[in-house]
Amino acid sequence: MWNENYKDCLTYIDNYWKNIIYKPSRMLLEYKVTNLPYELPYADKIPYADRMPLVYKNAVKNKDINPTSIKLPHYYFVPNDNKFTYIYYWDSFFMFRGLMGTKREWLMNDMVENFLYLFDTFHIVPNFSAPASMGRSQPPFLSSMIMDTYLKRLNPNNPYRYAKGAVQQRFYQISKRRWLKRAIETAKKEYELVWIDRSKAYNHSVQGYGLSRYGDRDIGYAHSSE
Repeated sequence: MWNENYKDCLTYIDNYWKNIIYKPSRMLLEYKVTNLPYELPYADKIPYADRMPLVYKNAVKNKDINPTSIKLPHYYFVPNDNKFTYIYYWDSFFMFRGLMGTKREWLMNDMVENFLYLFDTFHIVPNFSAPASMGRSQPPFLSSMIMDTYLKRLNPNNPYRYAKGAVQQRFYQISKRRWLKRAIETAKKEYELVWIDRSKAYNHSVQGYGLSRYGDRDIGYAHSSE
């Protein structure tokens, strides 16, 4: 069996995932950013979601103790457990590839919900989940992550089925279609507001050419600007 041949590698990967998955936090930001055009939310305003089955929640031991991160309402993963302990926009898209078909693919749904929350709150999906990146975004992979999550969770061949029995499956399909509609509406808003950028507020649109580019709005943390 191939999994026996790669047992050491698979064990390493499994342990690595354990180190980079975090619980939602109610911790407050240690400092304020005063040059943002909006107020950052405090913990008591964040709609924390705690609906994951107990078997999943008990497996997540890491807590967000980063005083400079924007607090998120759902479980999430980060690129590593050392320097990059924020969620990153396009990094997450590629990490979704490694989650598909595994016991941790439930995180895909939570991560998408975190991105939707960030856009609904700040009107941008930031480069990473910190005030320092509020001036810029990354390639808009939100719609791709939404579709990956939707199609994977409805795949009848998925070994990690989320609904059993004809009636339960039917209701589950209806609920996921509603979820898809809500999520795609937010992705459309992101595309129109941030990347089409008719108001020229985000510095991501090349006027007159129909193209998008990287840009910074000169807000947040100056030394982190692109």
